[in-house]
Amino acid sequence: MSNETDNSNETDSSNEATLTTVKTVYARAAIILLALNFAFTGYLTHNMNKMTAETLDSLQNTSTPQASVKLQKERASHPSSPLTVDETIPQTLDK
Repeated sequence: MSNETDNSNETDSSNEATLTTVKTVYARAAIILLALNFAFTGYLTHNMNKMTAETLDSLQNTSTPQASVKLQKERASHPSSPLTVDETIPQTLDK
């Protein structure tokens, strides 16, 4: 019986004495992947914003329909006047 108690004491003490070892290589690899992901996402976001700005600039520089040009000239001559109902509804049919 003393052998059984000795064996159980040895296994308990051996379980308490072992420490869990953590390999830092995996943590370093995860941090490197996160950094690469951050850099790539920033690069894509920058290029998408740049393309969007170029597209908007090209759309603003194109010729506008005649009714729109007329409306812009009227607004430029009276900058403080509020919009009326006729100005907010686009006129597509000539009377």
